[in-house]
Amino acid sequence: MLCNANALEYCGGPNRLNMYQVDTSNAKVLLDSTTFTTSPSSTTSSSSTTASTTTTSSSIGSSTTTPSSIGSSSTTSSSTGSSTTTPSSAGSSTTTSSSTGSSTTSTSSTITTTSSPSSTSTLKTSTSTSPTSTTPTSSSTATTSSSTSSSTTSRATTTTTTTTSSSSTSKTSTTSTTTSSATYSPTPGSLLNKFSYLGCANETNPRALSSASFSTTSMTLSSCLSFCASSSNNYALAALENGSECYCGNGLQSYSAVGFTGCNKPCSGNKTEICGGSSRLSVWNYTEYIPPTTVRQVGTYLSQGCFPEASNGRLLSSSSYTNKTGMTVESCVNFCSGSNSPYAGLEFGQECYCGSSLPTTAQSTDLAKCNMLCKGNNREFCGAQSLLNVYKDTPGSVSAEGVPKTVNA
Repeated sequence: MLCNANALEYCGGPNRLNMYQVDTSNAKVLLDSTTFTTSPSSTTSSSSTTASTTTTSSSIGSSTTTPSSIGSSSTTSSSTGSSTTTPSSAGSSTTTSSSTGSSTTSTSSTITTTSSPSSTSTLKTSTSTSPTSTTPTSSSTATTSSSTSSSTTSRATTTTTTTTSSSSTSKTSTTSTTTSSATYSPTPGSLLNKFSYLGCANETNPRALSSASFSTTSMTLSSCLSFCASSSNNYALAALENGSECYCGNGLQSYSAVGFTGCNKPCSGNKTEICGGSSRLSVWNYTEYIPPTTVRQVGTYLSQGCFPEASNGRLLSSSSYTNKTGMTVESCVNFCSGSNSPYAGLEFGQECYCGSSLPTTAQSTDLAKCNMLCKGNNREFCGAQSLLNVYKDTPGSVSAEGVPKTVNA
């Protein structure tokens, strides 16, 4: 009678059993195709129980690993070049067999592999041989079969477990803090941004340089030198004191002189630079300094010299304006020219006056007395207190090409 689960196998018949016997003399499993007859009252059964055993059978070149739990039995058979893994749970039974048309030779072996750290599994391989052309196999749960027309040789393949150890490396990061000290200590003659270092001078009372100054907690050499050399200041000397103070002027006053020691204090805005010391000035000279001068001509307006202010009223009384931050000779002349005034005069560095004529009593004085710098350009003089730099419109002073005939000194 054909097996219900595999029509290629016989599974006994009415009152007939296919019986199998184990040959213990040569540790081989023989498949017996003899048909036995039993009476209805007599039943012969054969069963096997394997505890905590995993059985794996594979052909050459394959690798099979089958985990099983306690009380389970699993048998796996596969053809050449394949790999099969059959897990089973407790109390279940799974049988897989291969059926061939010729005799089959099998080898049974037991292989034990151990992997780190503590688990051990035992692999038992078992296959069967059949002396006849018919190989029936019964299974209580599930049966898988395959058929080939040639002889098949099965060998147990060792399953190798490889344990790889990994290690970690810790790196410690160290942060170091370095305190920088002053590294730039200039000597007389050292150059920086068109400035030449003159040396260390003593502070005096009144101050050695008092024309312009400022102080800041972020003082640097360049900030002080740029301040003093700007067109709005235009001073030949720049000096730094006590790390955070800047002073400008055109010459040291009150018997101050270079050649002292004590200029050793770092600048508050750059610790690698020296900005004087306590009552000591690091003095620098602007090598491209342009001394202020009296502008000789603006357009057709020529300089007439320095005149005292009138004792009564104004020397020039037509129109006027004041600019405390941006007054220049050019701006004043343009203002008076725009108001059709032939005369323009500048006073006190920030005042501009226009007029149609000079009083007949007006007398010029020494030009050097008009020495106050213009608020808008410290390279020009704009009169002084009660003194005016006076300019007169003189059309003949310009050539036919519009070029002034005089040159500003």
